[in-house]
Parts: sequence; structure tokens; C-alpha cells
Amino acid sequence: MLRRAVDLGVNFIDTADSYGPNVSVQLKATPSQVALAWLLWRSAVMLPIPGTSRVQHLEENGAAAGLEINKSEFKQLRRSASAN
Repeated sequence: MLRRAVDLGVNFIDTADSYGPNVSVQLKATPSQVALAWLLWRSAVMLPIPGTSRVQHLEENGAAAGLEINKSEFKQLRRSASAN
């Protein structure tokens, strides 16, 4: 199913750790928070819907909306995503 979705152009973040661990350290956030913040920064009309099974994850996901990614960090994340 994942392969078919990718063939159709559906984007997935398969592992947030690979999309900018350096930026997450700079922002003092988890890689998952950075991945969500990056998606929110990319488009005002995109709404990521992360799954969660624990209250801690829900709170972590919500905190991602408050992260401020500057243009330099955004470019670094985009380069990391393109390399993967």
C-alpha cells in the first residue's frame, strides 16, 4: 500500500529522525515536532494529521505548532528530505 501511495505522489515522512536531527537539536525539539512544524511551515493549506496512542505524544504533536523554523533551517530540512 505504501509503495502504491508513493507511486501516486502521496508524501510520507517515514522516519522523522532522518529529516533533520541537527535542526531538532538547534530548536530543542524532538525530530517528530520538527517534521510537523516543517509541514505546517511549508503550506498554509496543508493539515498534517499525526496518529498518536499516548497523551504524551498528543501534547508533543501540539507543541510542534509553536515551533518557529527560520528560512535557513527550512532549507536545511528541505535538503535533508530531498537526500532521503
